[in-house]
Amino acid sequence: MAYFTFTLNGHEYTSDPANVTAADGYRFIGYGYIPALGNLAIDLVALATGVASNKSDVDEATEIAVTAAGEADEARDEAVAAAVAATSAAQGLQGTSATALTPGLGNKVFVTQAGKQFPLNHNIVAVSASDANVFIYGTVGAYAGTGLTIACTAAGTATEKSDWVIAVSGVRGPQGIEGPQGEDAEVRSLVQARSANGTITAADLGATLRCTDTITLDPDPAATLGNGFSTLVDAPGHAVTVDGVGTVPVGGLGLVQSDGTTVTLRLLGGVSSAPVASVTATAAAAALLNTGLDGAADVYDLVVSGVTSVNNAELRMRFELGGSVVSTSTYQYTQSSDASTLGVSSTAGSGAPSSYVPILNCGNGASNSFTLTLRITRPANTAITKLVTWRGASVRTEISGCFGNAMNQGTGALTGIQLFADSGTITCTMRLYAVPNA
Repeated sequence: MAYFTFTLNGHEYTSDPANVTAADGYRFIGYGYIPALGNLAIDLVALATGVASNKSDVDEATEIAVTAAGEADEARDEAVAAAVAATSAAQGLQGTSATALTPGLGNKVFVTQAGKQFPLNHNIVAVSASDANVFIYGTVGAYAGTGLTIACTAAGTATEKSDWVIAVSGVRGPQGIEGPQGEDAEVRSLVQARSANGTITAADLGATLRCTDTITLDPDPAATLGNGFSTLVDAPGHAVTVDGVGTVPVGGLGLVQSDGTTVTLRLLGGVSSAPVASVTATAAAAALLNTGLDGAADVYDLVVSGVTSVNNAELRMRFELGGSVVSTSTYQYTQSSDASTLGVSSTAGSGAPSSYVPILNCGNGASNSFTLTLRITRPANTAITKLVTWRGASVRTEISGCFGNAMNQGTGALTGIQLFADSGTITCTMRLYAVPNA
């Protein structure tokens, strides 16, 4: 026979007659065994009471959960409403306009959206969406329908725009501390693009004139520009002529200055990448380069290439002073040339004034070549005698080298260099390069 055993309310019950009631033991509920039935009834009542109590707890928890869910829904609705209100408020404080306007002081009238929160006399700013430097700042002068008037008190770059973003603004901050200024001079750090012939005026003080084409700039008189005037001419890709003063070569920088009496040009930066002047002579009696020696630089290099003569003649040099080639006996020089022992110096022809300066014999054969470089110092100075040094080499039946120094007793401005042969004609190309002042 099978018996059962179970636990109720912490008490053990069994139908096994072998287990009768005992302290801390089983409670036998077999047929006819009444004592254990009373205990069973008590335990059943206790269990039922516990179940009822648990049900009450569950009902209370359910009610709390329902209440919390309702409150959460209410909070969510309030948050959504607040977000919508905030978005609406933010949108009401800004607008856009396609009105074409140029920043400047005074009233500026925009066509914008209606229904915005643009209160009268409140601070407001309109900024170009494509360039933050283009802006109109001021107060709301009028707003009705789609018309908005801004009384501008501060303006950005004066460029016409039609892509305005308009927004209510805070009060503009105070002016920052002014930086140090030059004596009686207004400092400007402007870069101006120049692509056509024009003028240099007092308004260009402190500016950089970036020239994007081969142009001529005509400076105002020194008295108009005033003492202490300076402006920088930048010639990144094209030579620029400063009329009456000089030329800024390709890739060069030139500082235009005025002392109130004279306008000058000083070349700055690295060696120019293109000649400031050039001339080619073909079977000519003489080759003369007389442009570019304008004094914009203190030093110039004159490179002579492709030199040949019809008679295997001696190459000679003269100076042009003040616009005229000097052919009188006012030259002094030291010259050295040697066909086999280069570097041995001689002083042939030095000391006695001459009407020309001998350089070196040049060939006339198809395979002959001659190169020559002359360095010219302070050509525009009229207080000193003019000095030119040179170095070159000639290839005929053998190689010959030469170097020397030449001066003329005149103090006029050196305006040109002439090369010629002692007989017959010469062919050559002369290119003048400025060595910018450091």
